[in-house]
Amino acid sequence: MSVDVVVLGYGCIDQGGYVYALDDTTPSTGSVGGKVLSQFDEAAALVWSTRFDAIYGISEASTAAAPSVGSVAGQSSCDGATDGACDSANIVDYDTSYAIGAPIALPDYAAGVCEATIASESDWHLPAICEMGCGGAGCGSPASPTEQNVQSDLVDSGGPVPLNGNYWSSTEDSFAPVNGAWAQSFAPGRGSTEELAAKGFALAVRCTRALTP
Repeated sequence: MSVDVVVLGYGCIDQGGYVYALDDTTPSTGSVGGKVLSQFDEAAALVWSTRFDAIYGISEASTAAAPSVGSVAGQSSCDGATDGACDSANIVDYDTSYAIGAPIALPDYAAGVCEATIASESDWHLPAICEMGCGGAGCGSPASPTEQNVQSDLVDSGGPVPLNGNYWSSTEDSFAPVNGAWAQSFAPGRGSTEELAAKGFALAVRCTRALTP
């Protein structure tokens, strides 16, 4: 009996995107877990939000046990720096149901465009800041990141993804949550940094999703 085996590594394309995180603790009867980054920008220049307000539980200081305070309590308590799926769900829920002028059209803001079906997959989200990189939001250093991330495993490694410029994350700024959120500044060959930006700035958007084992 022959068995087809596909070996995945960082930068491989699988399930709609570039692999940047791998989890081989999944059962041997299935595929590995991990995360992929969409192959193309969903927006070249888009605001984080069309409305300014603090959103519950999504800052870099937020944890599931001690969520950051926002306008609508009762949403999920996110590990804001690392769980972009949770962050994005809170953002989209807020802009759909609670923001002034709601519902805000999904194509009008960063987390919203990641709700689209991309490469036949429909469970994308705007990545949290530590999913994107390291260096400024408690995500470790380039030499010792706290999470597998896009910067370390696709950009700094000289991989196939020539990301360059400023990209939104789904993580809010704990010190100025009404107006600020974290962004990743990619600069291949010159070092990448995590920075704070005003939510009304128009930055690029690239989405991520978890691999289905």
